[in-house]
Amino acid sequence: MAVFHYQAIRRDGDKVNGDIDAEDSKVAEQLLRDKALFVLSIQGQNELTTLLKGSPAGASRNQREVTKKTGLNKEFHLFKPPDKEWMQVYRQLSLMIRSGITIIEALDFVAARATHSKVQEILYDVLGHVENGESLAQAMGRYEEYFGKGNVQLVGCGESSGNMAGALTDINALMAYRSEQRKQIKAALRLPCIVLGFAILVIYWIAYFLMPKFAVLVQNGSTMPAVTRFLFSFTEFIRDYGILMFVLMALSVMLLQRYYKTEQGRILLDALLLRTPIFGKIVMDSEMNRAFHTLNTLLMSGLPLVDSLEGVVNVSGSQYYIDKFSDVRRRLVDGHSFSSSLEDDRIPELASHLVSVGERTGAMEEVTGELGEFYRQELEERVKILISLIPIIMTLIIGGLVGFVYLGIILGISSTRF
Repeated sequence: MAVFHYQAIRRDGDKVNGDIDAEDSKVAEQLLRDKALFVLSIQGQNELTTLLKGSPAGASRNQREVTKKTGLNKEFHLFKPPDKEWMQVYRQLSLMIRSGITIIEALDFVAARATHSKVQEILYDVLGHVENGESLAQAMGRYEEYFGKGNVQLVGCGESSGNMAGALTDINALMAYRSEQRKQIKAALRLPCIVLGFAILVIYWIAYFLMPKFAVLVQNGSTMPAVTRFLFSFTEFIRDYGILMFVLMALSVMLLQRYYKTEQGRILLDALLLRTPIFGKIVMDSEMNRAFHTLNTLLMSGLPLVDSLEGVVNVSGSQYYIDKFSDVRRRLVDGHSFSSSLEDDRIPELASHLVSVGERTGAMEEVTGELGEFYRQELEERVKILISLIPIIMTLIIGGLVGFVYLGIILGISSTRF
């Protein structure tokens, strides 16, 4: 038997230290887990026990010092690390904790092998705060803009329940799911952007190359048909003011983006988007899917409904639904039911009805899971319909443009005397 000194966290979040007798570190760690303690570190015989073969405990700490000296962690990054970097971190941490490795050793191991320098810098700083006695959720909260408030909440819930590996797995699943959503929306918008760019090039070619050559053939502009005269006027306007229009459009987009970053701008523009015929339904289904999927994950991890709704607020992408779910959370605190608080023109009646069933039967986790899956399927169907309609609409636009130019030229030629 040997004596091991340990640092651990109780379910109430308090940090505890002590000694325990066990045959080896693994047995000691299992005994501590049986006492509902989340193990931070186990130290025996004056050395920190490591479960990572071929990876000494001080190896990554040495690398941490090398990173600081070389300035790698000070590398400038214009954008935040991509989600796939964080997904890899959560996946590795979950796997290592499930295998019985302490959180300090797992953080040390993952940070040393992070491929993105900013991720490595953040993980090493989080590791330092955990070593100094903070919980993992508290340390991650210092970088909430990178980890996300909802993810930090899930980690805190995992620490309280003693199921840290499960919480990290849920975070990874949520991030993968949101990433897939963004891919679907980008796929729906990619083709319109390509076709729009092609249409702009066609208009540019007509205005700057085709019509000037056609004008040479025209002898008497006053006898040309109205369609041809309008075509000449339009292309002349494009030649004279095309660059100015392009600059004004670019400035308008920039100003619109700046306005959208304000609270008033987000409220107004998100409300307008929800009222559009096609995109409004897509936004609503996307928000319902995201809200109930997140709510289900948080409830399954043991978080109370009120706290879970705060996580829903943090992951919402529309200011309208951020305000709505914030109001739902306040009404719950005031004693109102969840289903009655959900009643709104922009929340489907089906959702509030099934939530009321879940409240009566005590099956809220199952109901939120079913709703999340239902609106995922609805979202996929609407995106498929949109993708199928876009080529038709764009073909009509481009075809109408080409047909108008062709008609103007043919009528112009037929009315011109050579």
